[in-house]
Amino acid sequence: DYGHPQESSSSVSSSSSRPERIAVGIATADFDLENNLPGWKTPSFGLHGDNGAIYANSRRTKTTNGTETFGAGDVVGCGVDYVREKVFFTKNGTFLAFVDEVMDASEFVQAKWVPTVGTDAAEVRLQVNLQGPFIFDFMSLHRGRAEF
Repeated sequence: DYGHPQESSSSVSSSSSRPERIAVGIATADFDLENNLPGWKTPSFGLHGDNGAIYANSRRTKTTNGTETFGAGDVVGCGVDYVREKVFFTKNGTFLAFVDEVMDASEFVQAKWVPTVGTDAAEVRLQVNLQGPFIFDFMSLHRGRAEF
């Protein structure tokens, strides 16, 4: 729905002593999560906590200055801005980045995206918020835009 928040949010906590690879993002319902993390294969997008990189449709598209790794206690969000036809990521309520490298616009808008979380950790506990309220203010992306 145009102009309405499309974001999933996860709070990550872990009892492992090593940094796990946890990825938060979106994919289509038929995405193979058994062998892949979000962003590693088409069609999917994911922010990876171990290196702070954003992956889109099997390509590493951005790093978030290498400082946006995440782990225990962080709240990571992924959203779809259908006005801009872009995926975006947030951490602890702060906007990180839009993903510029997207699919064909009509294919992107028609895709049935689902919130997706993946990990290679043996033991990890996650809290997932799919209904809100979200700590990131989605409408802040559109303040001052003519269509709002």
